[in-house]
Amino acid sequence: MTERTEAFRMITADIEDQAGLVTNQIQAEVRQMEEEEIQYFTVLTKKETENYREREIGELKLLQATKTSQAKLKINRDLLGRRQAMAAELFDEVRRRLQQFAAGEQYAQFLEKKLQSLPQLKDKNGTFVVRKEDEALMGQLLNKLGYAQPVQTGDLPLGGFRFLCPEEGFEMDETLENAVKMQKEWFQNHSGFTL
Repeated sequence: MTERTEAFRMITADIEDQAGLVTNQIQAEVRQMEEEEIQYFTVLTKKETENYREREIGELKLLQATKTSQAKLKINRDLLGRRQAMAAELFDEVRRRLQQFAAGEQYAQFLEKKLQSLPQLKDKNGTFVVRKEDEALMGQLLNKLGYAQPVQTGDLPLGGFRFLCPEEGFEMDETLENAVKMQKEWFQNHSGFTL
C-alpha cells in the first residue's frame, strides 16, 4: 500500500512538473505571438477608419482566443497521454509483482486469511474457482478451515479465487486481477486529471 501511495505521489508530482513546464513554454509563445500580431495590426489600423480598426481588433482577439484554446487542449491531450502511459507502466509492474507474490510462500497465507474473513460462505451451496496451479492448495485450505464446497479451475491469471453460488444468484470475486481492476478504476476516478 505504501509503495502504491509513493508511486501515486511520484506520478502526480511528475505530471504537475511536466504540466508546469509545458504551460510556461506555451504561455511564453502565446505572449510572443500576441505581441507580434498586436504590433502588426496596430500599424494597419492607424491607416484605416475607426470602424475598420475595431473590426480588426475583434478578429485578432478571436484568433488569439482560438489559438490559446487549441494550445491548452493540446497540453491537456499531451498530459493525458503521458499520464496514461505512466499508469499503464505502473499497473504492469503491479501485475508482475502480484505474479511473483502468487508464486511465493506468503500466497497460501493470503488465501487462508481471505477464507477466514468469509465464514458466511461455509453454509452456502457454491463452488470455489481457482487457477489450475492453486487447485490442490485451495482444497487443503478449505478442508483445514471446514469448508465443504468443491473446487474448480478457471482462468484467473493472477490468482485468488471466485465463489459462485448459482442457487442464491451471487458471485464473490476475490481474485487478484479484480483487485488490480478496482485499484485502476479508483486511480482513474481520483487522479484529478480531466479534460
